Amino acid sequence: MVVNFEFLGDEPIENVITCMHYKIDKVVFFGYHEIIQGYKESTESFLRKYCGVKKVVFVALSHKSLSSVTDIISRVVLWMKTMIVYFVTQKIFSMK
Repeated sequence: MVVNFEFLGDEPIENVITCMHYKIDKVVFFGYHEIIQGYKESTESFLRKYCGVKKVVFVALSHKSLSSVTDIISRVVLWMKTMIVYFVTQKIFSMK
């Protein structure tokens, strides 16, 4: 599973360019709530339709607290890493 972590911005092409060039299974976008609200639907639709991305996740970040931002990003990355290890382990055991 290939997971791409991106910062969602207000330039639509910048939000999808990596997925256009690589085979990405899942994208996690970090961004401010108002940016997510403005671009979530169109970005997710484009990625699924034209890039074959299976899962798109949006995570809102704080404008005010850098420590909150770094904490959220760390937790999401750790959670994704744990999920990938779990699925790989399940796949290996199901092959036996």
